[in-house]
Amino acid sequence: MRNDAFGAVSDLLASQHGCISRSQANPHLTARDLRKMVRDDVLLAPFPNVFVLRAAPRSDRQTLMAATLAGGGSVASNTAAAWLHGLDGFESLDLEVSVARPRHIHPPGVRVHKVSTLPTSDVMVMDGIPCTGLARTLVDLGSVRPTADVERAHDDGRRRGASLRWMTETAQRLHRPGQRGTTTLLELISSVDPDRVRDSWFEALIELIVDVDDLPSVLRQFVLGDDSGRQVARFDLAMPSIKLAIEAHSRRFHFGCSAERRDEDRDLAVGAMGWDVMYLGWQHTKAPDETLEVVRSYVTARRREPPPERQVGPQEASTVPDELSSHRATTRTTSEAPRGLHGPGRTQFAPSHHHRKQK
Repeated sequence: MRNDAFGAVSDLLASQHGCISRSQANPHLTARDLRKMVRDDVLLAPFPNVFVLRAAPRSDRQTLMAATLAGGGSVASNTAAAWLHGLDGFESLDLEVSVARPRHIHPPGVRVHKVSTLPTSDVMVMDGIPCTGLARTLVDLGSVRPTADVERAHDDGRRRGASLRWMTETAQRLHRPGQRGTTTLLELISSVDPDRVRDSWFEALIELIVDVDDLPSVLRQFVLGDDSGRQVARFDLAMPSIKLAIEAHSRRFHFGCSAERRDEDRDLAVGAMGWDVMYLGWQHTKAPDETLEVVRSYVTARRREPPPERQVGPQEASTVPDELSSHRATTRTTSEAPRGLHGPGRTQFAPSHHHRKQK
């Protein structure tokens, strides 16, 4: 084998995580050259007709790249594509590829999906690896994973700015009778508020706990404004009917001096407007029944709490009858109770910052 022959494919090897297929190697490397390089331990052969440079560092991306080459035109799809996109909830790699019919491939250890159509508009290259685009990946996930997993990935896609219209049009184009993935995604899209998306899946877990029939209606990503229309706060979840906000408390958004000061300033401002803020940490998602009872107890207390009295100014004080003044004084001394566990505006149910788990 000539050195220039190997040099001719070196750039391709470098761009494909050290992988190359037999068809890509031709005509620079013959079948005899490839067999000799495998025999000399220069190349590995993880799949039929696919070779990996032994000197290249091992990685999950290399394994996925080799799996797509083994399909001869296949692309990473479903959970493998979700992992490659870095979608929330898909932190580990499962080898899955899609190939358009009528091709028949069976690489060992790889789950192959034979699809009726795989247009170029649904395919992209990420880090050198061919894979399905985000919208097509969400459609495919609905065929192999529970709805909750698809919703989690869908939320993540929206946080990145993915268009709901793009997702909808992709699902509608691919929809066929009995196609579960397209149905799942279309139902999810129809149920979401196009203007509001959760900051994390942690919020969804908290929402699942508190969004029950016997509690006030829960709104996500609720924006609270003052009389002038200025935004005072945006809460993860809120029960506006009783002026109760619920925050999913995590290190990502609430840890550190600046974040804590921002929370404190906000809580003082909303407290002046009669709102309370309840913080629930990651551990509360591990004990949903106990957490729900805590929230129920607090909601009951908020419902019983009388509205704040109107403050009487100095000019009006003399016009208030003595009987009414004495009645108010008696009422305040006998019936008032402290609000919350940490004063107006802030109710702390999460562990201390040093023990909170990250989202």
